[in-house]
Amino acid sequence: MQADLLSYSFVMFDYNISQYESMLTIRLHNAVTEADILLLIPKVDEYLEHHKRLAGVMLISKDWAGWESFAALRATMTFLRGHHHKISRIALVTNSVLADLIPLFAGRLVNTTIRHFRYEDEASAKIWLTG
Repeated sequence: MQADLLSYSFVMFDYNISQYESMLTIRLHNAVTEADILLLIPKVDEYLEHHKRLAGVMLISKDWAGWESFAALRATMTFLRGHHHKISRIALVTNSVLADLIPLFAGRLVNTTIRHFRYEDEASAKIWLTG
């Protein structure tokens, strides 16, 4: 493991935080659950205790199924409202049509730029997040 990379694996997703790029990468295996968000929040908070902000968050899932429940969506929105001032950009890297709606909906609630990239364009998303 690289010294600047904090990596974790849970049942529904894997993620890492690159200290060098100041980027959180989340690879989803299924729909987002409330438990996913509740596991993620303390890890992000721990990182942000020692760093001013995250340059970007990249959510990756070939065919993202969205949220498992309304509670999962609510937990996600609570996370974003509490952290958006410390996150510069969010890239949704997926072929799911749901991702086209997220910037329209969430963009009105948080002060973070959100952009959808096709799953095949992960490299472009990373360049956009770190650029």
